[in-house]
Amino acid sequence: MTMRIGEVDRFLLPLGARHPFGYLVDALYVAHGTRERLSHLLLNGLPQSVAERLMVKHDRSHKSAHVVDRRSADLEAIQMAVDDPDLLRETPLEGISIEEWIAVRSYPTDRRDRVVVFLFETGRDQPRAVLKLRRSSAPGTSLGVEFDGLRFVRSRLSESMKSTVPEPWAVRTLNTIEVLLLSPLPGRSAYVEMQTRLRPSRRVSGHFRHAAKWLVEFHNATMVPSKNGAPLVASGHGDFWPRNILHDGTAVAVVDWEHFRVKASPFDDLFHYPLTYGLAYPWSRYQRAKPERAFRKTFLEDNPVSAHVRRYFSDYCAATEVEPAELRGRFHDFLATRSWQQTRFNRLLTEATWTVFDRSS
Repeated sequence: MTMRIGEVDRFLLPLGARHPFGYLVDALYVAHGTRERLSHLLLNGLPQSVAERLMVKHDRSHKSAHVVDRRSADLEAIQMAVDDPDLLRETPLEGISIEEWIAVRSYPTDRRDRVVVFLFETGRDQPRAVLKLRRSSAPGTSLGVEFDGLRFVRSRLSESMKSTVPEPWAVRTLNTIEVLLLSPLPGRSAYVEMQTRLRPSRRVSGHFRHAAKWLVEFHNATMVPSKNGAPLVASGHGDFWPRNILHDGTAVAVVDWEHFRVKASPFDDLFHYPLTYGLAYPWSRYQRAKPERAFRKTFLEDNPVSAHVRRYFSDYCAATEVEPAELRGRFHDFLATRSWQQTRFNRLLTEATWTVFDRSS
């Protein structure tokens, strides 16, 4: 690659690429704090050359302008995948010119060592495909598992529900790189919306209402009979949290099926969404609260956000066989299986005099 590549947070993209840059600003970039939120609102009205300089300058990792001029391993892997004729053969991308892209790299602490690439057809302002790259030697689940999981899920969903889940087009191993090619889905994630908008509280109702509706349809479509009074069993997304839930008006789409399980407790997805939403939500001055405080505000205190959490559980129970009275106990069980930090929440839940699960609240 001879093009100059700009770096912003975890994002890489060719400088001067108009359509990928617009998509980055609109759908992917997360502002941090008041100043960056205000700057983000102004970006769409600025010439791209100016907006690019502002975005790169605000890179939290480098504090100053940073441009990647060398052929890094990530860039070489992207080019190798895009240039591979067998990967695109018999997919909707066959014969299409892909010249622009946005790459999202893993966090430094993510041992999966993967890159997600949004591919743009020349002249189009929305991605034409999503490419996931993962070093085959990295620990974690193979991208082949995600490919098979998506095929399984789509075989059980209605036609309308299929449009909310990526279509797996191809999976290959190129040298030491696993490559998964997927259809793109429209929308902006709930996480981006809550972290970017000046009034994130306006989005909370829709986020929880649409998430509950999608989860009901997904679990009902994949539910299997339980045995000996065991919890209901359904397929599980495995990482049902705000960054993986895309909103496009009233429609919802769900991405990143790497942790999909053919059989799982439906309570895993059901509880994971509000828990991660509350921990990520900008409660005050566009900042997250400390974990225990965020947990209290989400589940144990009466406020506008917890009211939407209550409605989320109510909507789910009304449309499934789950009894509202059993949710608090199921939530205890769910927390007991989480990380050491989140198991501490069980103590708060046990001591609480009011929770979002209380009927009389």
